[in-house]
Amino acid sequence: MKRPLTALACLNLSAVLATAFPGTGTLTLTTPTTAENKLSIKIGVNYNGLPLSDTETTSVSGTLNVALDANPNTGAATVFTIQDGNVSMTNMTFDFRVIFIGSVANFSTAGMKGSAFTRVPPGVVTPGAGGGTFDASQHSLRINQGTIKGAITFTDPDTVIDTNFADSPVEGPGTGTGSLAVVPGSSTSTHRNCSVTMTLPVDFSQNQDLDGTAVTVTVKGTIKAAGTIPVPLNSWIDWKLANNLSASAFATVPAPGSAPLGLAWAMGLEPGVPAARLMPVMTGGALPSATLVLPVTGTRGPLRLEQSDSLTGGSWQIVPAASISLGQNPLPAGSTGTVTVQWPSPAARRFIRVGAQQP
Repeated sequence: MKRPLTALACLNLSAVLATAFPGTGTLTLTTPTTAENKLSIKIGVNYNGLPLSDTETTSVSGTLNVALDANPNTGAATVFTIQDGNVSMTNMTFDFRVIFIGSVANFSTAGMKGSAFTRVPPGVVTPGAGGGTFDASQHSLRINQGTIKGAITFTDPDTVIDTNFADSPVEGPGTGTGSLAVVPGSSTSTHRNCSVTMTLPVDFSQNQDLDGTAVTVTVKGTIKAAGTIPVPLNSWIDWKLANNLSASAFATVPAPGSAPLGLAWAMGLEPGVPAARLMPVMTGGALPSATLVLPVTGTRGPLRLEQSDSLTGGSWQIVPAASISLGQNPLPAGSTGTVTVQWPSPAARRFIRVGAQQP
């Protein structure tokens, strides 16, 4: 049973509203079909004013290492970043033909490989039900391994081509709109396993100099990859993981005089913050008040304010929302600035406390 944390605090709240939390994993390119993971590769050569070209299809396979920010309950995604990947392509043979003449050039590729990556991380996703969409140009495909060999036979002697993609890599961004399908599945005590499917359309051209011959390479198709990515169940777990505190409990006090971890998390602060930073400051007078300063980055969890006139165990009561400047109690996650509590009919003495509950 999860108990309310008490350290000048006592709360009994509903769970923190889920947002998007980060996870990492590996997506595997799916089996090639006519629509996905078959890239159309066009090689064009203009030789002495004679345009030569041929288009072939290569099947792609491999894996992508990705980072995903998603809601563990709905799958709505906000961030998708391709950190790196390994993409292999089947061999192709190109035959350049001219009407009434026949074959005038031929090339073969072997061992073509490359990678995919996000050009300027992180990749932004427009969230939707069960995933989202993204601008495909945020991500690129690079072919930087393998060879291309052949000859232009229309010349005398033949113009030999023998080069590799390591020396002349082919690279271009995605085009149009990519998509993510994120389906929340089973969960552990800390993470929900999300089934993720990504589609990334590509359509780009790049000019190359292959052994002194100007060549245009055009790549077109759709890359599709799928896999399972674990996403933290809530903000508290995400915060613990980010601060290497995965084994710590909500009520853990990391050092003498510091705030319990659960309160530091809910307040939107870092581990080890002094407990005094979380305490409301009382001001006397005809209309006594208390102020609580929240971080400019916002709170991570709801905070509930309670008051007592005697400090006895059963005397604590929730502060009426009308007495709080935000007009709400609990204070919702994401609250910022200075919150003021003012009592128009104060008792002879009054105490106030604030706290949070583990989601």
